[in-house]
Amino acid sequence: GHPPVYVPETQAIENQYAFWPRYDALETVAEVAQAMVTEAKDPGQRETLSKAMVAAEASGGDEAARSEARRALIRTLLAVDPTLPLDEFASEEAGVSRFYGRDALYVTDRGELPKSIIGAFEKTEIVAAWEETRRGLPLRMIRVYACHRYRSLPL
Repeated sequence: GHPPVYVPETQAIENQYAFWPRYDALETVAEVAQAMVTEAKDPGQRETLSKAMVAAEASGGDEAARSEARRALIRTLLAVDPTLPLDEFASEEAGVSRFYGRDALYVTDRGELPKSIIGAFEKTEIVAAWEETRRGLPLRMIRVYACHRYRSLPL
C-alpha cells in the first residue's frame, strides 16, 4: 500500500531499507513481455508481443530452440520499446528493473547529490529548496531533486 521509493544503491547497511525486500525487484523477460501486452494500446503491438510470447513458451525441451525463441522475444520487445535495458543475449537472471526509465524525486538535507544518484539517473535537477528554522534559527536546508530516466548501476 506504500508508493515505491528509490534508495541509493549500496552494499553497506545505512538504514532500515537494507532489511526490506528490494524496491527495484527484477522481472524476467517473460514478465516484461506480459506487462507490455497488457499496457500496449496499439492492437498490432499487442498481437506481435502475444505471438512472440506464445512462441517462446512453446519452444519445447530443446535448449537451442528455447534460446532462439527467447532471443526472438527480446528482439520483439526491443522493437516495441527500444529503451529497455536488454540485448538479444541478456541473461534471464539479469532481468529488468521495474524502475528502468522512470523518473523519481530525491529529497535531502545534504548539500550535494550523492554520486550514486547522479550515476543512476540520466539527468538530475533541483526543483525546490527551503530552509527549515527552529526558534528563528536556521536548522537545515531541504532540497528536492527531479531525477530523470533511471538506468541503475552495477554494485
